[in-house]
Amino acid sequence: MRYILSEIQKTLELLGGKRYVFFSENKFRGGIYMLEIKSIEDNIDEFLSYFVELFDYKKYGTLSAKYQFIFLHEKKEYEFYVSVSSGSVEYKKGTIDNPDITIRTPLKVWYDISMGKLSGTIGYLTRRYTIKGKFSLLTGLT
Repeated sequence: MRYILSEIQKTLELLGGKRYVFFSENKFRGGIYMLEIKSIEDNIDEFLSYFVELFDYKKYGTLSAKYQFIFLHEKKEYEFYVSVSSGSVEYKKGTIDNPDITIRTPLKVWYDISMGKLSGTIGYLTRRYTIKGKFSLLTGLT
């Protein structure tokens, strides 16, 4: 067992210290496989990339707006922004000057809204997240 743990430690060092889950595919095939555990920031980054991919350029091509997101997870804040201008959309980690709307939300609440598990309106009315700025910028962007 000590040898296996030592080999796992060496493998993790080679992989740049990223976190992985080790699991056996099944007891018949054998073998140990790894699945990377992404950081919260990586998950948010991936999530926002979907927003950019789903953005309806035909419908909102003339929209110009700056969205500031403050995602909350395990008592930590993660700041990202989305900028929409002249038919292009970009997102980045950090803050943006003079956002048109700031959304402060637990990460799970925003995931649930995005996946249709929670109505954005109900979430807002029950104070699961807060908005500062132009509320109208949240409707139907994808």
